[in-house]
Amino acid sequence: MRKAIILAALALLAVPGTASSADTAWGIAAFGGPSFPIGQDDNNGSGVTYGVRFPAHFGFFLSVEPHFDWTNGGETEETFNDLPYTRDGIDVKQAGMNFILGNPTGSGFRIYPYVGIGHYSLKGEGREDLQKIGYNGGLGIGFGSKLKLDVRGDYTMIDIGLSSRKAISATAGLGLTINPND
Repeated sequence: MRKAIILAALALLAVPGTASSADTAWGIAAFGGPSFPIGQDDNNGSGVTYGVRFPAHFGFFLSVEPHFDWTNGGETEETFNDLPYTRDGIDVKQAGMNFILGNPTGSGFRIYPYVGIGHYSLKGEGREDLQKIGYNGGLGIGFGSKLKLDVRGDYTMIDIGLSSRKAISATAGLGLTINPND
């Protein structure tokens, strides 16, 4: 809960008080899709990522988007003493903030790049639980007016010290835009 309050405060700080209310819009979206780890010998199974986003646009070229994601790591196969062994991959929870170039709440067809930062919690069978800061970025394509369909390609990198965890994902989301002037 503390993380959610901090992210909400950051979103409010990112918004100048002089934003035009005519262009202000908020939204909520649920999303999901496949996730694939990159270059990780101990986590080579694909998984599923899903979550919720809260895009907010305030009349400028930059939008903010607090989000909460969960990734189930799928299964991975390893060999111990020449015996194959299957175990669950790494599960990741994230609370983060995306900064979007453009307006994801706008009507019609939209293409928008984004970058983000977040707090990641990594858990896996036989592995140390980690709490780390990570980064993500990608490209989104959106359709619709009040009811929206968004498709995104995302790259995530989590710094774990001497190395990093990387993954790509492709998600589709369904969202609703709320405009206070409608």
